[in-house]
Amino acid sequence: MSALRVVLLGVLGHGKTFLFNKITEANEPVIFGGKSVTKQIVIGQAAHGEFEIVDTPGFDAIEDKLLHAAGVIAALAQGDVNRILVVVKCERTDLMIKNIKKIIGSIQRYKDLITIIVSYWDEKQRNIIKNNKSVEDQQKQELEAKQDIEQDIKNNFNIKSVIFTSFDDDPINITNMILHIILQSRFTKINLQESEIYSQFDLLSLDEESEMEFNKSINKIKNGFRRISKSFLKYIENQKLDEPYLIDKLHYLSLVIKDIANQKIEDFEKNHGDYMNETYDTDGVNIRYLYHIYLKKEIRLDLEQVIKKAQSKMKESQNHCFNWIKQCPYCGLVWIKVVGCEYETTCGNRVYSSFDDLLRKPEKLNRYKIIIKNDSIDVEIEQEKKTENQQAIKQDEDIYLKLYNSVKDDPIFSMNFQIYLINYEINQLIYNFATQLIGYESLSYYYENKDEESEQMLINEFKNGLRVNGWLSNDYNNEIITEQQSLGCGRQIVWKDLPPLSGPLLQELLTPELLDYFNDQDQLLKDEADDIAKELQKTYKDLVNQAIKEQMKHIKVIPKQQNQIQTQKQENDDQKGDIKQNYQNLIQETKIQQQQIKRIYSVKMMTDSSLYEDTETINTSRTQQSETQSSKNI
Repeated sequence: MSALRVVLLGVLGHGKTFLFNKITEANEPVIFGGKSVTKQIVIGQAAHGEFEIVDTPGFDAIEDKLLHAAGVIAALAQGDVNRILVVVKCERTDLMIKNIKKIIGSIQRYKDLITIIVSYWDEKQRNIIKNNKSVEDQQKQELEAKQDIEQDIKNNFNIKSVIFTSFDDDPINITNMILHIILQSRFTKINLQESEIYSQFDLLSLDEESEMEFNKSINKIKNGFRRISKSFLKYIENQKLDEPYLIDKLHYLSLVIKDIANQKIEDFEKNHGDYMNETYDTDGVNIRYLYHIYLKKEIRLDLEQVIKKAQSKMKESQNHCFNWIKQCPYCGLVWIKVVGCEYETTCGNRVYSSFDDLLRKPEKLNRYKIIIKNDSIDVEIEQEKKTENQQAIKQDEDIYLKLYNSVKDDPIFSMNFQIYLINYEINQLIYNFATQLIGYESLSYYYENKDEESEQMLINEFKNGLRVNGWLSNDYNNEIITEQQSLGCGRQIVWKDLPPLSGPLLQELLTPELLDYFNDQDQLLKDEADDIAKELQKTYKDLVNQAIKEQMKHIKVIPKQQNQIQTQKQENDDQKGDIKQNYQNLIQETKIQQQQIKRIYSVKMMTDSSLYEDTETINTSRTQQSETQSSKNI
């Protein structure tokens, strides 16, 4: 085995296995549309380069969806990876983007390892030749077409590594292009989270009747949530940019809309729990857990639309941190301004800012409440206790004496301070300076903690605020400054002249992945009375894990010496059996386990009817209590 390794991912019929054969000079079966041929992991060696390439089952399988997904998951987890090659057929741009999104959804965290392989480029070339007579025009048109595709991929996914391949491409040239990329990539071990697996891979296989029932469920959830999401979108759209609490409100709305989405799913499951416990896929396996996940997936688009709309509105506001994120034009390092450095500064000249809201754990957002009425919403600011705290902090003389003593010996501060002392007392003057330079929140943080660490943080913040505004000598307590010179290129920049960060890089920073939305286990099967659903969920997860292990056991390895292929394949088949048959055996075992679970709970409910009735009463009151609480919150 060679050290370098790449993994091929792609939709069925997009040329993934064809590319594998071209690079390895193997002869794995290839289809161009229709049912999947590659159902297991196949590992080969590049015939003209020193790297290992892993072929995987394709996405969009019509049957054995779980087996296909297990193959992809097992291939990614099989060992350290240098590069993930996503093969997508060259067609209409919107279709290409849709297919790429489908494939990379589960590996968003490893986006820096992804290279997009655009296959069937020869079909595009034929169209270009047909529409352009001169060779010069053809070359120009082809270059522009490639640049357009690269830009669309970059804008949508911030992926800059793209290779175009055709049917008649020289295997050596393709191998060299891939090798050039992977030599610049690091080894990475890929560990997919449970939420990434269940929310991003298509595992749901239903017969026609079940599909109809499932679609009815989806429509009930979507229609109810869409009505609410539209009212949120309308509220966001109507907000004025000069609204004082705009940023806080929009952030609060982004959190609340996710809670409402979870509540919609939970309410549906409470009302239709019995039906969902009798939901099976085409193999007869109970898929209650997938039902929950897929209901969430269906309303995710509406949920993301609200969050993106809120983010877009925030970006328009001059008061939001989006406008303080900028990139050094020399080294490309991205910075966010927390205080000072509005004019001439250097890249890497950081200000010590322990009290900045971005570096401190945010306070609980309990100052707003949302009122939903008909098809509109309103956000009200609840009464705050801030006034009482402000008065207490203002009267705490100990704070201001410590701040004053920390800088009173500096000659610049002393000279300026004496001028203001004519009209103010020391404590009042220091209080005014502190609130203007570091803000009330910093003072409040110290007031609530009052320990040595928060005291030193407050003093350092105060000194830096004075220094930035020319009220403190640059060499006063110079150790605070010198410890900050560890990042950046050090070249001179004028902060106010730099444009705010934009385009794919900003999108990368702000993209709402919402994995926590799918990973919210408290919202899943929340009711203790639904133990049977929890047990059924466990059996399905066990089936997924066993399918992944089965794929691991049946990895097919193709050595460079072609005459060894048949011998090795025969040995693998003799030792481990047929992967499809083993998978069917796993399904039968899972069905037996699920039947036993239902039998146990059926007997339990018959022999302890009083307990069952108490449980039902608890459920009803809990539902009513939840609804009452929800209406209060709303």
